[in-house]
Amino acid sequence: MPDTDGLQERIAGLLLDRLHLDVPSVETDLIDTGALDSMLFVELLAQLEAEFGLAIDLDDIEVSAFPIDPEPSRSSCRQRTGSMESCGHVG
Repeated sequence: MPDTDGLQERIAGLLLDRLHLDVPSVETDLIDTGALDSMLFVELLAQLEAEFGLAIDLDDIEVSAFPIDPEPSRSSCRQRTGSMESCGHVG
């Protein structure tokens, strides 16, 4: 039986250390909570590929799961820093 606890710890560490996402639980839906937008998801895929030696085919990804954000760079910055002011934006 695979060591799922070890795998979950590695992924949680990757999310925190490389993407600056502190995930409270393995049950947390990162897309529904807004913690993970489409741009950050692509970065997550790249990090997973590098960490685990995977090759993820983007044709296998269901992009309709992501809501459309008219200003994705602002959204990603806000998620990483917690405020728009630290991203050079006010409002």
